[in-house]
Amino acid sequence: MNTSSLLRFVGVPGSGEFRYLNDLIQTLTSVNFTCSVKHAAVYFSQYDYYAFPPPSPLKMPDVLHALPDKKTTFDIMVVTKLLSSKGVKSLGDFEVQYVFDPKATVVQEEFRADLKEVGRVIEERNSTRNPTYDYLHPDAIPNSISI
Repeated sequence: MNTSSLLRFVGVPGSGEFRYLNDLIQTLTSVNFTCSVKHAAVYFSQYDYYAFPPPSPLKMPDVLHALPDKKTTFDIMVVTKLLSSKGVKSLGDFEVQYVFDPKATVVQEEFRADLKEVGRVIEERNSTRNPTYDYLHPDAIPNSISI
């Protein structure tokens, strides 16, 4: 039986059958991005936008009936605060050191230097922004999904 026909991954190079190193690199990069940067962009802004329900477009069709009671408002605040919190170390600052190969260590340090530069650029741009946009600053992005 051909096992490659049993399982297909949509959106993965070669439907998950990695024939080239670049296919694996592209897939792992996408997973890493989704579990760190994309997660931070989507979840960490929730409290800022949705903790106070009245301006939220989710309930605006009938403003008077859309305003939640105190308990519901508090529940929304608690949930969005939890979803907006970073529970692990920042991207590139790993809890456990698994990389020992000298070549890989060099790549890891280059990655950390790139993150530091991205953070510097964000801070520079934020100096003229009001409000600032900090959700995708590398210091604010966790290494993994933490809920």
